[in-house]
Amino acid sequence: MFAHSAWQQIHKEPAQARVTLKLLHNESTDDCIAAGIRPMS
Repeated sequence: MFAHSAWQQIHKEPAQARVTLKLLHNESTDDCIAAGIRPMS
């Protein structure tokens, strides 16, 4: 089973300074791994 991202939150984040899509991807992947869920990539 794959985790689904919180797309509404993800689309708001890049508007903040110093937030990139790569950073968001890495954070999401780390959160999934910590929760024992296979991340979608």
